[in-house]
Amino acid sequence: MEERGITPELQLPEHSVYMETDKVVIERIFQNLITNAIRYTTGNIAISMTSPESAKFTLTVSNPIPEDSELDPNRMFERFYTGDSSRSHGGTGLGLAVVKEYTTRIGGEVEARINDGELVIELRLEAAEN
Repeated sequence: MEERGITPELQLPEHSVYMETDKVVIERIFQNLITNAIRYTTGNIAISMTSPESAKFTLTVSNPIPEDSELDPNRMFERFYTGDSSRSHGGTGLGLAVVKEYTTRIGGEVEARINDGELVIELRLEAAEN
């Protein structure tokens, strides 16, 4: 982020949120989401997490995309889908496929959408009881 001059906008709960899950898996999910946002943003990125209201919490990563973007949010989690026909960003199209696979593996859900010129990826995950 520092190298690209990106300042993340963070909105996190005031208290810790706990999960009972594989640490390596959750780290990989977060790493792939943030790497994807950094690689393809046209501005800053936003990361937010809601407090668990029941047993689930939501993690959202969003970033602005080019106005002429041809991204298809319905295909974002397909293996090798890059949405970048020039492939100028160096991505392989595997990062978000891994996010989908791992999120499903740990019992969560993930979706992508484009909202007002931003790619928004939202995960819904199970929180552990405190």
